[in-house]
Amino acid sequence: MIVKFNNEQNLKGFISTTSAATKISDQPLLALVWCQSKSDDEIFRKLNTEKSIVNKTFADKYHNSETPFYVTGDILLKTKEGISAESILDKFKIDGQIVKRWLSGGVVIRLNNWDNIMDIANAIYESGMVEWCHPDFATIIECTTSDPMFNQQYYLKNTGINGGKSGIDINVEPAWSITTGSNIRVAVIDDGVENHEDLNGRVLQGFTPLNPNGFGVPTTQNVPGVTIGHGQACAGIIAASHNTIGIAGVAPNAQIVPVNIFHTWLFDPYQNKWVNTETTQNVADAIEFAWDPNRGNADVISNSWGFRSTTINQVDADAIRSAINTAMTNGRGGLGSVVVFASGNSNQDFSGVTFPANVNGVIAVGAINRNGTVWNYSSRGDALSVVTPSGNTDLSGDVATTDRMGTSGYETGNYTTRFGGTSAACPQVAGVAALILSFRPDLRQDQVRQAIESNCTKLPGYSYSTNSSHPNGTWSTDVGYGLVNAYAAVHSVIPTITGPSEFCYGQTGTYSVSNAPAGFTWGKSSNLTITGSGNSVSVSATSAGTGWLSINSGTTELVRYNVTVPSAAPVFNYISGPEYVTPGSSTYSYYTSFSGGIPSVYEWTIAGAPSNYYTYYAYNGSLDICFFQEASYDFYVAASNACGCGIGHLYVYAYYKQNYNFYPNPASSVLNIDIDQETVEKRAQAQAIQQNTANIKSVKTEPVYDIRLYNHHGHLLRHATSHGSRVQLNVAHLHNGIYYLHIYNGISEKPEIHQIMVKH
Repeated sequence: MIVKFNNEQNLKGFISTTSAATKISDQPLLALVWCQSKSDDEIFRKLNTEKSIVNKTFADKYHNSETPFYVTGDILLKTKEGISAESILDKFKIDGQIVKRWLSGGVVIRLNNWDNIMDIANAIYESGMVEWCHPDFATIIECTTSDPMFNQQYYLKNTGINGGKSGIDINVEPAWSITTGSNIRVAVIDDGVENHEDLNGRVLQGFTPLNPNGFGVPTTQNVPGVTIGHGQACAGIIAASHNTIGIAGVAPNAQIVPVNIFHTWLFDPYQNKWVNTETTQNVADAIEFAWDPNRGNADVISNSWGFRSTTINQVDADAIRSAINTAMTNGRGGLGSVVVFASGNSNQDFSGVTFPANVNGVIAVGAINRNGTVWNYSSRGDALSVVTPSGNTDLSGDVATTDRMGTSGYETGNYTTRFGGTSAACPQVAGVAALILSFRPDLRQDQVRQAIESNCTKLPGYSYSTNSSHPNGTWSTDVGYGLVNAYAAVHSVIPTITGPSEFCYGQTGTYSVSNAPAGFTWGKSSNLTITGSGNSVSVSATSAGTGWLSINSGTTELVRYNVTVPSAAPVFNYISGPEYVTPGSSTYSYYTSFSGGIPSVYEWTIAGAPSNYYTYYAYNGSLDICFFQEASYDFYVAASNACGCGIGHLYVYAYYKQNYNFYPNPASSVLNIDIDQETVEKRAQAQAIQQNTANIKSVKTEPVYDIRLYNHHGHLLRHATSHGSRVQLNVAHLHNGIYYLHIYNGISEKPEIHQIMVKH
């Protein structure tokens, strides 16, 4: 069961009494406890009597899975464009709060009461207000294998020794004359990586989701039967230095970003072994850290781990899938991080590639032996991308790689020769991706995948065919596109196309190519026209829209460059949203509309108040903002494309609702207007802030209240100003009738209007 304690002392006191409990989430008071049955909770009855527990819930199994899943009290969701997470809280009257916002647009809502978490999550999803929504789950994840890596580096250059077949390797040696992976970061999401003599100081500071001070290094805890070193072995395959010691890495100048998701271990009495347990939230955090440009900033994300089935995606793991998709979309400044996963070692247990290796767009890597035959353990199926050479599993492999220095890892030395499984296959492809990106950093992640998949060596003995869901060449269920060929993949991306990503319809763009092979030809989409030939050409469009240019060598497309052709510049229509708001009360949403040409870039800016007195989240044409202080704000939005830019703005006034007291009404001689003094003081502070005054208390200025009385013809009859307190207007000489009191509060340009009656 998952148990939430009401304070840290109770949590620590309970864990100290049982070895079957451990802290499991980034929530500081949440623990995972193993019970033999639902009746096995006498200790919890006592704790409940002592009011030590806030919430607890037992595990469930979903979709006939043998893996237990525990709700953690959090709901993970991503709202549709134009809908704020705060509106979800209001609409469903959720007893909880937003505790996290992901760069992908996802949010984490923490519930105070867990009883109806499933019903609430389902109701939110069925409302149509979200792209996805599900409870956070804690469940078991595992390394694809627990063994280390390779004896001789036959996967780099197989000469046929030790029973191998010459040429069954990834053909990386000639690629090193082109690139060695410089300036590329590879995130290794695993059980941690620390510095090593053969990594030459290229292990950066990383991330441990459950430990803010863990920084991705291996967890230093003694778990019976568990040795930490899997991530260290993977890192060596990717990036070990080319020198006179140890092994050679695929990308020897790449940097390693360690991310440790194997931080929490506990004993599973059902399997009679120690297992690792992580929440989907922690895994999503790890993936987001890896690609986030302000943190891991990884170009490639290597994952030699996975869940125990292909169908966990049916158990609401959308947060993990969303994190992966966001990495592939937003990483590397919008080009996308390359995400590589081991396909899994479960082929003898079930069919298909394990989750999350089967997420669309991921490069899923299977394993073959040194003779070119797929291992019987290697998970395969429709999601399989490629294969590379590897050894057997369970510490019986023959792949040599780095081990943790000294006696902390698999061996007593600094290297191991027993690694294998798809765990050893995956980092080979991550290294090849690093080689490609170090030479062609302009490539999108799907172009890197295409370069790897479309240049594979076809292994004999397997049937390959054209498959519409696998567009990068002929494909096989057992070995994917075939054996990765590092040199062919790198060589295929050597050309570089330069030129505008947009040009306006009716104009032309000039494009050039460098490092092109002899006899290359230009290719294009049907809506573009190329004038000229050779290294530089002029391009025009027959119609507006999207198109592409390519460089071809014979019938092989080496590189493609996307081009957008807008028909006109965007024309601003309006910004919709409230013009008068209350500071600190809630989040307000604004939307903009442009006609004419489709914008390719939106930019929101706000003028009128210091930025630390509001916060906003911009999503292209929409904006969510919370105001923290009274002020007038000028919202500017600019939308642009190659044809030009459209700009619009909206004035928004944030102020506390003023309390005015008018009496008597009807009035016969004197009309009194009392102004609430507390709000006057708040207004004075707002003025000080607008003047960028550091010490508010030293400011003597106060907002001026401008009070005017009009008749029904709009003629001004009485006028007074005040810094607060009471204002009096003489109405003794006015005719009986209805008049209109206008009050300007010193913040808004528009007055508050009240109806006044004069009666003698």
